[in-house]
Amino acid sequence: MRTIAVMNQKGGVGKTTSSVNVAAGLAVAGKKVLLVDLDPQGHGSLHLGVEAVGDIPTIYDVFTGHKPLSAVRHLVAENLWVAPSNVDLAAA
Repeated sequence: MRTIAVMNQKGGVGKTTSSVNVAAGLAVAGKKVLLVDLDPQGHGSLHLGVEAVGDIPTIYDVFTGHKPLSAVRHLVAENLWVAPSNVDLAAA
């Protein structure tokens, strides 16, 4: 298993776009990929079609110990899952 992190303090530099595209490319290449959206704005999740509102479990639930990671991931395409985020993450 490999871990790839995309991070930069500055906003608007393409972190989300790069992350989603790398994840999708790896999934198309046959790799099993989990995109963990750690942005409270949740745009990585939205790019992949998951809007984390209401009772949808998010990465916040994992950080607070309420759910395991396997319970918050969503299959969005073949070989591609997302662990969504929303504004609750800002409180973690």
